[in-house]
Amino acid sequence: MSQPLGQTLPTNVIQHLVGGNPVIVGTTDADGHPYLSAAGSCIALDERTLRFAAFSNGRTLANIRRDGRVFLETLGDDLVVGIRGLAAIVKEPMDASAYPPHHYAMVQIDVLHVKMDNPPGARIHGMRYDFGHSRHPEERMQRRAVLLNELRTPPAPSEPAAGAAE
Repeated sequence: MSQPLGQTLPTNVIQHLVGGNPVIVGTTDADGHPYLSAAGSCIALDERTLRFAAFSNGRTLANIRRDGRVFLETLGDDLVVGIRGLAAIVKEPMDASAYPPHHYAMVQIDVLHVKMDNPPGARIHGMRYDFGHSRHPEERMQRRAVLLNELRTPPAPSEPAAGAAE
């Protein structure tokens, strides 16, 4: 049973997302159907703001460009939370990439509504990233750390486009 939590992220959700835990991102395709994807880099900047890295050439980012409405679901240990918000691309491309040569865009989400979806009486074991099966797990974790640090840093103001009025 869903329990509305309001318009800000509770402390336990912020603590869960500070480390860049995975979320499922829901967007809307051009035909109006829902589209879900996993993002392994979601961080909470504060109680009203989230950021994650999205593949620049991915469908999630294309959907956000067209319609910024998003819904995120994250699972932690004994934590199932849904977050509705408005997304905007704040930096593209990002300097860091967990999977070079693939480029990422930094997406920022303004939180609009938060709900708790913990099933009554059930124990939840959350989603986590582990690169133990990759060819170079230490290198992957280092790239991920650089990516998460970039997400925590405010993007530099954009320069005006060539020919733009000042």
